[in-house]
Amino acid sequence: MAADYHVLEPFPLFVDSAGPSSPNYFFSKMSMLSLINSSSVINLQPTIFVPSKVTNYIRLRYYQYEVTFGLYMMTPGERYVFNTIILGIFAALLCGVYFGLQPFLVRLICRSIWYLSGSYEGVEESCT
Repeated sequence: MAADYHVLEPFPLFVDSAGPSSPNYFFSKMSMLSLINSSSVINLQPTIFVPSKVTNYIRLRYYQYEVTFGLYMMTPGERYVFNTIILGIFAALLCGVYFGLQPFLVRLICRSIWYLSGSYEGVEESCT
């Protein structure tokens, strides 16, 4: 029965599992040349427009977010509460960066100038 399987299968899953009487489709020069010539004539890759690429990318990232945090197991109400909490934390983080980054950097630069030179010469108006 196994010998009949190899004879009837034109493209075996593994090259080593091909029967002794089956033709070698993978390494014959004629089949490789026909594959090369046919692929150069026909464009096998379809053209995808930019908006569909962007929507596919966003859908993929949202799917990864759902799978990572287990949102696919929640009810719509639980998902709404969880996403609201995450967006609130993200908004607070952005506000903190927006309002706190500039004073932090100014203080950091002034302290660096003080540690390197020992005085605020030339930057008194910025650091005071």
